[in-house]
Amino acid sequence: MDQELYEAFYRVEQEHWWFCSRRHIVYRFIEKLQIPNGSTVIDVGCGTGAFLEELGTRFNVWGVDSSPMAVDFCKARGIVNVLQGSLDDLDLPDNSVPLITLMDVIEHLDDDSGMLKAVREKLEPGGHAIITVPAYQFLWTTHDTANMHKRRYVRPMLNSVVTGAGLQVKKISYYNTILFPLMALSRLAEKLMGSQSVDSRMKIPGRSINWMFERLFSAEYPWLSRFSFPYGGSLICIAHKPHQ
Repeated sequence: MDQELYEAFYRVEQEHWWFCSRRHIVYRFIEKLQIPNGSTVIDVGCGTGAFLEELGTRFNVWGVDSSPMAVDFCKARGIVNVLQGSLDDLDLPDNSVPLITLMDVIEHLDDDSGMLKAVREKLEPGGHAIITVPAYQFLWTTHDTANMHKRRYVRPMLNSVVTGAGLQVKKISYYNTILFPLMALSRLAEKLMGSQSVDSRMKIPGRSINWMFERLFSAEYPWLSRFSFPYGGSLICIAHKPHQ
């Protein structure tokens, strides 16, 4: 991604309904895992650092991102434990980390399986990975191109790459389901009527709309914690490293 897009993420991700709701849902799943306070946690593809800040209130958190621009934005937030590079560049031993998060990361990679195998090596036996990805190739637009996505996923595809890396899936579900019809119509209209500027997606909508969308999206968690949704704009997977 280019400098302009990272600047846009840094500017909006603390307040934009989509980023806020995704953090809320992922953090609630982390709470359910009952990982002890102070444990070492890694956020892979940490971007401009909003989720690192939230994780850092409870855990000894490390962020890693391939982009030096992303690392610079994390440091502008005052985050110290952030490294430009790969997961292997972190000075942390294998089989030692209870939780690794990858929030909309593996869709950027040619070798998504290779990344998840590296995650498996870092996780302690029984340790967890939480993975989110965008869903459905038919929703591909200029936003995906600008973000340098390689693919969008469907549930069997994500399940296959996670299990193929040696992780066991505990839960996999679509989410961003309530707002999915609106999202799908918007994406399809964009394809029919011409490209929408990427920058327009990176602006916070009016306060009332932003509030309403955040409430609707975040409200999915109680249902997600019990059931799996059959469709949605994104997928979430909670997997763990087997003890054997």
